[in-house]
Amino acid sequence: MEFKQLEAFVAVVENKSFSEAARQLNLTQPTISAHINSLEQELNSRLLIRTTKKLNITQRGLLLYDCASNMLNMRSNIIEEFTGQNKKIIDLAVSTIPSSYLLPGILSAFTSQIPDVYFHSWQSDSLGAVARVLDGSVDLALVGNTFDEPDCCFIPFCKDKLVIATPVNQHYLQYQQKMTVFPSIR
Repeated sequence: MEFKQLEAFVAVVENKSFSEAARQLNLTQPTISAHINSLEQELNSRLLIRTTKKLNITQRGLLLYDCASNMLNMRSNIIEEFTGQNKKIIDLAVSTIPSSYLLPGILSAFTSQIPDVYFHSWQSDSLGAVARVLDGSVDLALVGNTFDEPDCCFIPFCKDKLVIATPVNQHYLQYQQKMTVFPSIR
C-alpha cells in the first residue's frame, strides 16, 4: 500500500468523483482508477461502488477513509514537525547507479534552492522505476536506461564516461594502442 494510493482514495471520497480527484492531485483519471483498484485488490475489499451516475462508499471504504485520512495527516504533521515548515512531497523512483552517485548531489542542490520540497524515494532497477511512473505511484524517476515506452518521456539530464582501469604493464598497454577498434568509446 502506497501513500499515493491512499491520497487518491481520500480525494475520490472527499470529491465524490474520480475526475475531480484526478484534477486535485494533478493525475489522470485512469491513474486514480488504477490506485483504487490496487487498494481494493490488496485489501481484498470493495471500497467504492461506482455507477455511471453515482459513487457510493462501502462500509469497508468508510473504515479505510478514516484510517487513510489519519495516516496522511500524521505524515504531514511529521514532515512539518521535523522540518519546521509544510513541505510539498515529490515521490521519486531511482535506479541503482543514479541513486548511489547522482541523487545525493542533485537533492542537496535542489533543496538548497527550493527548501519547501521534500523527496520520498524508492530505489530499484531502471525497469522497476519506470513501472512506478507508469502505475502512478511516483511523480518521476531517475534511470540509467531508456525504454520503448510510449507513455513515458525520457529526458537526458546527465552524461557519463566509462573507462577501463588496468595496471600499467606491457600486456594492457598493447590494448590501449589497439583501442582504435572501438573509436567511439575512446
